[in-house]
Amino acid sequence: MKLIYKNNYGTTYSIASSSDLRYTMQMVINNIGIFMSSAELNNLLNVVRSSYGVNEVCNCEQCKGERLNKLWKSNPFLDIGLKVDDTILSSLEDLILGTQFILNVDSVLQENRIQ
Repeated sequence: MKLIYKNNYGTTYSIASSSDLRYTMQMVINNIGIFMSSAELNNLLNVVRSSYGVNEVCNCEQCKGERLNKLWKSNPFLDIGLKVDDTILSSLEDLILGTQFILNVDSVLQENRIQ
């Protein structure tokens, strides 16, 4: 594994060989590693940004229309719900954006012919 990006919340690594070729990176937060593709990383960024409550609020009995204090993603295979606060959301967003920047910087430089 090769380090892509690291902040105070977590680390992302590129993985050269995986038993599942869909996964090109691993995000490690505390002692949990999550294998993902670039598309899944983009989806995670959308989930994080929606949790800021800009366009979405939670109307459950506990939240009563206030900003979401959780990351929630549901699909046919898995439901994930994580309780978060603004510091965690900000750190996770930075981890994702930093990873995307490092992954895409070479192509941006090449497109603009910057060496």
